[in-house]
Amino acid sequence: MSRNPDPVLIAALSGRALAQSAHAAKIPVTVLDVFCDADTQMLAENSSCVGDMPGGIDFPRLLELADDLCPPQRCAGIVYGAGFEPDPGVLSVLSEGRELFGNRP
Repeated sequence: MSRNPDPVLIAALSGRALAQSAHAAKIPVTVLDVFCDADTQMLAENSSCVGDMPGGIDFPRLLELADDLCPPQRCAGIVYGAGFEPDPGVLSVLSEGRELFGNRP
């Protein structure tokens, strides 16, 4: 029996370590982070850059790409890392219709 689970959305300044952990557990992921390095791209079903180091996460772009690449109806949940400290309320918006794995905002 083959299962094709929906991906987990990973959002962070850097999502590589989270993507590596998910890959080891055979959990498909979509990664939205600032670095978009080649290693992360190889581990993810989808990935995209959502900011830069001087400015951090571009929250409007993050929300837009999350809806495009991992919409709530096809998302197993969200795992987030560092980068939300300036506006933790973004996690509330991001988790609408998605299960949040981690602390609430």
